[in-house]
Amino acid sequence: TVAQERSYEVKSAQAMVNASYDSRNSTRWSILSFNGIGFGYLANVRAEGSKINQSILRKEAVVDTVYNNTYTRENMFRNSVDFFLSEKDIADKTKAYMKTSIEDFKAGNIAVSDLIEAELYYLKDYREMITAHYNALTRLDDLERVVLGNVKNSIYTKEDFSITNSSSRKNTFLSLKTEIDIFEIESVTYSFAENFKRDIKSFSAKSNFTIKLKTKFLTKPLSGSALIILKNGEVVKKKFKLN
Repeated sequence: TVAQERSYEVKSAQAMVNASYDSRNSTRWSILSFNGIGFGYLANVRAEGSKINQSILRKEAVVDTVYNNTYTRENMFRNSVDFFLSEKDIADKTKAYMKTSIEDFKAGNIAVSDLIEAELYYLKDYREMITAHYNALTRLDDLERVVLGNVKNSIYTKEDFSITNSSSRKNTFLSLKTEIDIFEIESVTYSFAENFKRDIKSFSAKSNFTIKLKTKFLTKPLSGSALIILKNGEVVKKKFKLN
């Protein structure tokens, strides 16, 4: 709600809705005042009414986009925090192990090679914890920008993506096809209209986010949608229908 209230795109879309209403009212009164009710009166009023409907639909699309961006970035932030806490727990345990190794070395219980190995393990885990912390801060910044209404227009649209399929006797494979850098994509979640009750998510950019389905359980045509989450925080929903 806060993101929608602060979004410049939503405010702009609402301004277009208001302008459409004003234009229709102006058309009504200008025709009545100067021309009277002629054959074109109702047609002109209907045309202005159609513009209102179009502007309302455009606003609804903008609101949906802002909602999807906020929802996705919030989830990505929460996941990144969970990952950071997991890495911190690992680093804390490795740190404790390193301190124990230092005491053992001072007591002459372990060789210097064992101490160095324990310290290297700690440095590795500490570095991964710092990276996870940085990623969580980045996700927080993304979430703050969308809530404060400072997100720019989307870079990508559904026209940038398509869903392809290939089949064998037993399996059907769905893949994402795009001209953009495939590694700009975080994940793809496939939802199906009739065949499955559950969604299937892929994080594998190397496989073009390919998923495998059992052919015998499919009904044709196969229809559904792919929710594409990009690393810049954008969300694109691509519908598909495959024979």
